[in-house]
Amino acid sequence: MSSANAAAGASEKSVAAATIARDFFTVLSFCPSAGAWQLDIFVRNLLNEQYRIFEQDVGAGPVSRRGDPRYWGVAATARF
Repeated sequence: MSSANAAAGASEKSVAAATIARDFFTVLSFCPSAGAWQLDIFVRNLLNEQYRIFEQDVGAGPVSRRGDPRYWGVAATARF
């Protein structure tokens, strides 16, 4: 394997790893000791980074797809 091919392979792996890392949610959960209710706050892409998840050169120029922007939400659960 040439050094150029090795560098390209390493680059592809780092892009894949970065994309996978952005797919995880950050979750904060609040639940009293009795456990009658629970409140979850979640966020994905916390730093609102712009990144590409796909890129291909189709002859007329590169075509790419960007990853999702930051989004967050709140979930509430009650147990009876």
